[in-house]
Amino acid sequence: MDNLNQQPAIDQQLEKDLKKYQGTKYDSLIKQIDVEYQLGWYDQFEKNQAFLQRLKLYNNQKRNPNLAGDPLMFTVHQTVLASLYDDELAVTFRGREQGDDETAENLNDLARFDHEKMGKEIHDYMLDWDALFFGRGLSLFMEFDRSKQFMCPIPENLDPATFIHDPKASSVNGDIKGRGGMRFGGHEMFVRRDTMTTQRGFFDTQYLRSDSEMRSLLKQAEEQRGQAQNVGNTMNRESDNASLGDNGVIPVLRWFTYWKGKRVMALLANNRRRLVKYYELPFQDRYPIIDRPMYAHTKDWYGTSIPDLTEDKQRQRSVMLNLGIQASKADLYPMYLYDEDRIKNKGDLLNFEFNKFVGINNNDGKDVASAVRPLNKPSIRMDMVQFILNTLDTSAQKATATPDMQQGQLGNQNRTLGELNLVASKVDTRYSLTARVFGWSEKEFWRWWYRGYKEHFHDFDEKVVRVTGSLGNRFRPMVKSDIITDVDPDVFIESKIMSDQERTKDRVLMQGFGNALILEPTANRRFFLKELAKLNGFSKDKIMILIPPTSEELKAEDENKILNDNKLVQVTPQDDHMSHLEIHSRAAETTAKAAHIAAHKKALEIKRMQPNLFPTDPSAATNSSVMADPNNSQSSQVVQTPSVPGGASASASAAAVKSSNPFSTA
Repeated sequence: MDNLNQQPAIDQQLEKDLKKYQGTKYDSLIKQIDVEYQLGWYDQFEKNQAFLQRLKLYNNQKRNPNLAGDPLMFTVHQTVLASLYDDELAVTFRGREQGDDETAENLNDLARFDHEKMGKEIHDYMLDWDALFFGRGLSLFMEFDRSKQFMCPIPENLDPATFIHDPKASSVNGDIKGRGGMRFGGHEMFVRRDTMTTQRGFFDTQYLRSDSEMRSLLKQAEEQRGQAQNVGNTMNRESDNASLGDNGVIPVLRWFTYWKGKRVMALLANNRRRLVKYYELPFQDRYPIIDRPMYAHTKDWYGTSIPDLTEDKQRQRSVMLNLGIQASKADLYPMYLYDEDRIKNKGDLLNFEFNKFVGINNNDGKDVASAVRPLNKPSIRMDMVQFILNTLDTSAQKATATPDMQQGQLGNQNRTLGELNLVASKVDTRYSLTARVFGWSEKEFWRWWYRGYKEHFHDFDEKVVRVTGSLGNRFRPMVKSDIITDVDPDVFIESKIMSDQERTKDRVLMQGFGNALILEPTANRRFFLKELAKLNGFSKDKIMILIPPTSEELKAEDENKILNDNKLVQVTPQDDHMSHLEIHSRAAETTAKAAHIAAHKKALEIKRMQPNLFPTDPSAATNSSVMADPNNSQSSQVVQTPSVPGGASASASAAAVKSSNPFSTA
C-alpha cells in the first residue's frame, strides 16, 4: 500500500504551481504521458512478464505436489545477497570550501543518526534484493517527514516489475552529464481513497474509479505473485467492493517527464485519463530516483541479474532431478507382463500381502517364473544424471562466485587450508566489484538525502541529534546553518569489508615500521601511536581518551581559532614547535597562518643554531618571544618568509618583523 504523505513544504510549492497554471488545460500533458506510457509498455511488456514468471521459479508454492523443485535460484540469490548486505557502505561528507569541515562533521553525525530514522536497513535490503533479482533496484527519494518523530527524508522502494521507462535510457539519470538518462518513466501504484480526499496536494478527485485496465502491470504483478504464493487474487473483488470506504484503493500512475521545459511529476487515475496531482520537481538537473544496478552493462538498462544466470540451469536441474526420482520409482515399482491363461485372478498380483499364495495354472509344464516377468524399459544411468546436475550447479557457481563454501556447506573434495583461503579471497574479489558498483547508488542516495534537508529543512527548524561516543551519548541541537553549505559537500562511500582489508594491510606495514622508528630519537611517537590506533579501528574520541592532547596541542588548537580570523598570534621559545606545526596545518589558509608557521620554522632554525636561547625553565624566557607582528619596528633585521598560497607572500602580507629579540621573524 502506497502512502503519499506530502509535506507542507511540497504542498506550498504545489499551490504556487497550480496558481501559475490556473486556467491552463492539462490535456497536452495527459496526452503526452499516454503516448510515453504506451511506448514504454510495448517495449518492456515481455521483459516484465519474464520477471513475474521468475518469481514463481524463485518460490513456487503452487507446484505439483508429486514433483520436486530445485532451489538453485533461491540459493544463489540469497548467498550473494547475504554477502553484499553484510558489507556496510559507510558514508563520509567532506567540505568543498574553506571552513566547511565543521559542517561536514555535523552531516556525518546527522547521517549516522538518520540511518535508523529512515529505516535504511530495511530499505537497503529491499533495494539489494531487487537489484539482484531484476538487475536494477529502484528507490524514490521525494518525501520529507516533518513530524517531530522523524524530521528527515524518507526513501521509498519501487517495484522494478511494474516500472516503465524510456526505451532509449540506460539508467534513470545517466552519467554525470545526464547522457543516457531517461526522458520519462514511472510506475503504477495503489493510493487509498482517504489519502486522495483528505491530504493536501490532490485535486480533481471526484468520480475516481477503482477498476484497472486488463493489461495493467500492477494487476498482473499481483496475480503472478499470488500464484507463486498459492493465494487467491483479491484485486478484482476489492475493486468491486464499495463497502471498504476510505480503505478502498485507487490504482494510479505516477509518472516523471519533461513538460513545458520542466521536470515534473504527475499522478493520473481512471486509466491515465484524469490528472489528480501535478508537481514541478525542485531540482531540475535529475529525477529523484535512485537506481542500483547489479552487473551493469554499458548502454543497457537491465544488465545481468541472478535469474539470468540461473533460470535455465534450475529448470534443467529440476527435470533431471525428477527423472532420477521417477527412474528410482520405476525400478522399485516396475511394469509386469503376465500370462492371462496361467494367472487365474489378476487381482492376486495387484494386492500385495504377506504370506500370500497366488494360484497359477501349470498344465503345460512351464516354469512358474515365466508366468510373470518385468517389462523391459530403457534404463537411466544415475551416474550421468548426477554428472549433469553437478555440471549445471558448477556453471551457476562460477557465473555468480558462489562456491559450496560460500553457501555454507563443505565441498565434495578435501581441500588444503591454502586452497580454501585462495578461493575465499577470489570470492571476495568478485563481490568487491559488486560492492563498488553498489557504491554508485549509495553516493546518489546520500546526495538526495542532503538535498532533502536543503529543500525542506527551514531556517526556523531545529533537530536534536544523538551522537554516540566513548564517553556516552551527547545530544546536539542542529539548525539549517549547521548542515547546509553554499557549495554542496562531496560524498565518499567506503565498503566496510574493503576498508577493513586495506586497514589490516596498512596496520601490518606500520607495525613493522614501528620497530625501526624506535631507534630514531626525533621521531614523533605520539603521531605514530594515533595513526596506529586509527588503523586498529579506534574512533576519534576514543583515541583522544587513550592519547590525550598535550597542553601544547590544546594551545595550538586555540591559536587556530585566532589564525582563522587572519589575526597574528605570538610564538614563544617554549612552544613545542613541531606539535604546533602539525595542529596549525589544519587551520584556514590565511596570511596570519602563513606568517605564524614561518615564525615556528624560524624558531626551530634558531634553536638548532643557538640552543642557549631556549631555556628549559619557561619563566626564564617570559620576555623572549617570537613575534609575527608587522607593527614592531625595534629591530632593523628583516627576514623574508615563504610565499602564502594564492601568490601573496607572508612578508608582503604581514610586513617585516622587526624586534630586538633575536627570535623575531616574519
